[in-house]
Amino acid sequence: MQVNQNQPKSLTPRDLPADQDGYKFTHRLANQGFFNLGIYLVQNLSTQRQAICKMANPEDIPVQVEVSMQAKVSSHPNIVTLYDFVPPHKIYMEYCDSGNLFDLMCRYSDARKAVPEAFIWHVAEALMSVLCFLHSGIAHDDASLTRKEGWRPMCHNDIKVRNVLLTSVGAEGALYPRVMVADFGFAMFPSGAFAVDTGDLLDSLTLLKDLCEVAGKDLDKSMYSTELLSLVRKRWGLPGWLRSADRFLGSVRRARVAVVGRGLVCEPLLPLRN
Repeated sequence: MQVNQNQPKSLTPRDLPADQDGYKFTHRLANQGFFNLGIYLVQNLSTQRQAICKMANPEDIPVQVEVSMQAKVSSHPNIVTLYDFVPPHKIYMEYCDSGNLFDLMCRYSDARKAVPEAFIWHVAEALMSVLCFLHSGIAHDDASLTRKEGWRPMCHNDIKVRNVLLTSVGAEGALYPRVMVADFGFAMFPSGAFAVDTGDLLDSLTLLKDLCEVAGKDLDKSMYSTELLSLVRKRWGLPGWLRSADRFLGSVRRARVAVVGRGLVCEPLLPLRN
């Protein structure tokens, strides 16, 4: 879902779709674009809960496939929840009120500031937890990282900054927003010799590298910890023993504990733009 969710566009009522499916359409977040016919902020008429309506383009991507994939994994707290699908093309899902990582990177780039290391670790752990669930069925709260027997591995195939959203919901009292993975339009069940973990892992490491380089500094000149720099550099030659999300999550957690133990400063994020 490539959209800046925290900056709704004001439209007159006649520019918006009429109330439908039990929802009131309040703002348009994105015009027709790649793989969609428009994305809207809506409000459930019964619960008053805000949501997103993505009007998918069935001519580009089989909508039922995307919906089916997202529905199977919506229970994870770091995956955008699917609320409803109204054929032939309307997908209603969780609204994330704090934008996405692309928005955040732009704010820091404009301010010429580095993204706080504590937040990058926060993102890393959330992403690896999602991949553990997609690839192996490992529950987000399973400290032992036990793979679920009989789980059918799923690949996201589109981990990037615009598809990683942020929300304050579920993060009340926390320093950082909850990290949410969205857009399952390219998700698939791999078969044969297809590497289940590697693509998603490399995409995630590239994303983390981009967060580290927002201020325009080369990694070697950054002020980040050696543990974090070692983590993002693994994308250049991911060792075979680490090519699984559960092993990588274990590595992330151990490294994060070590860095925090040395007194990592947890800075708040720059505020959202008006």
